Amino acid sequence: MTHTPGPWLIAGATHIYASGKNGANVCSISEPRATTEVRYTPLALGSNDREEAYANARLIAAAPDMLKALRKLTTEITSNQTLMDNISLRVFEEAVEAIGKALGEQP
Repeated sequence: MTHTPGPWLIAGATHIYASGKNGANVCSISEPRATTEVRYTPLALGSNDREEAYANARLIAAAPDMLKALRKLTTEITSNQTLMDNISLRVFEEAVEAIGKALGEQP
């Protein structure tokens, strides 16, 4: 099973939801260190389907590692003219936009 299709958007500071025709709540986020007890159900993760809920959780958990890797990749590409000459500009721009979104620099 795969994760809930995107795009995923932020509502306020505590809810992530999938927009579009089949939009759904993906997850609700509490304040960091707000509690030591974690409670969730597949419905709280945005899906009636347990496998899809776990796929969403894995994607969210992997986000920091993906951001770190994407930042390294864009830095490497930017510093290497041969790579810059051979990569699709649109793909590179999408990577930069994704980093900006993750860092709150772009909507």
